[in-house]
Amino acid sequence: MSKKLIIMFLISLLIFAGMGVLASAEFKWPDSLIYGTYDVGGGPYTTVTAYSPILEKLTGMKVRVIPGSPTTAYKDLIAGKIDLATFEGMATIFNHEGRGGASIYPKGQIRLVYMLMDSPLFFYTAADSKIETIYDLKKGGFKVAVAVSDPGDQAICEDGLPAFLGLTREEADKLITWVKLGSWGEQTKAAIEGTADVSCVPAASASAYEYAASPRGIRVLDMPLSDKEGWERWLAIEPGFMPGECTYGVDEALGHDMFIGYYLITALVDTDEEMIYQLTKWHNENYDGFKDQHPNCARIRMDSFRSFLDISPFPVHEGTIRYLREIGKWTVEDDKWNEEAIDLMEKYIEAWDNAAAEAKSKNIEISVANQQWLDLYDGYKRDLPPIVPRL
Repeated sequence: MSKKLIIMFLISLLIFAGMGVLASAEFKWPDSLIYGTYDVGGGPYTTVTAYSPILEKLTGMKVRVIPGSPTTAYKDLIAGKIDLATFEGMATIFNHEGRGGASIYPKGQIRLVYMLMDSPLFFYTAADSKIETIYDLKKGGFKVAVAVSDPGDQAICEDGLPAFLGLTREEADKLITWVKLGSWGEQTKAAIEGTADVSCVPAASASAYEYAASPRGIRVLDMPLSDKEGWERWLAIEPGFMPGECTYGVDEALGHDMFIGYYLITALVDTDEEMIYQLTKWHNENYDGFKDQHPNCARIRMDSFRSFLDISPFPVHEGTIRYLREIGKWTVEDDKWNEEAIDLMEKYIEAWDNAAAEAKSKNIEISVANQQWLDLYDGYKRDLPPIVPRL
């Protein structure tokens, strides 16, 4: 090859490389980005609102954060009313499997974009309560708050808590009064307001700080890590909530044993791949700029996200996968479990669609209060494997 041809070849490479850089630099962010999250004061809402001003400043987008429940966020995401939804992992599972109140609305192909945070959660009572330990609930006569709008919270309280205590659901129903409330926010404050004796709250949420500073104060009800049988029973019901010691959040919770949840940023499968790629990249490259906005923001880390992917049962968005490949954080093994997760999600979507079509043809009301609908739907999904972490 002549010297002239070599020079022309090298110039061509530089031009193409420059075009790649230019294309990346010229990415135009959408005018707005809408997050659906939990109630005001909840961990996801607090976290997103804390770092969204920096996201706005660096991208030019107008970021809106719409409070609600995991149920409303899921439905709004499927309906295209929001761009991103933040869910706790178990709520994501329950929404898609159609458990409890999630049995009455359509399912969709959602994808994992990034991990918002890992969050320690705990059961608590007011500091002036007669309840000293979580095991006192076995004595009977106490009220536990439940958010019926949140299938994940409903399962934590009505199924997970009795399991940890060594009670069947039937035994728990006789000993405990379930105070059914309309939202996650109402549930978290019920123990302080006196509506219930026990509530559940994230340790780093604004709500936890508010309740701890209230005149009544709070008493954390430890779930001792030493109670291995209790945790085995818990994990059989709540596989997405791991046992652990609280290392950040309200002072009253530090050092106490509780369960750890994972809060996720999700989008629909057909959300623009380039935008998701850029958003994933933005979170990773701008971590130092937003990590101090709130204690939760320090948890929005690539290493935490990668660790979660090692157990995640949720399919990942192609835009996120592209960025992870680029930085060496995605493998051939990841492709395999991701395809399996997509396949299982599609089967649950098909189960709901087929059940809804049959219900319509037979004039069966799709209602959580209609046992005929619940039995019909269960028949379509009964043989599907559960969506569980890959432990």
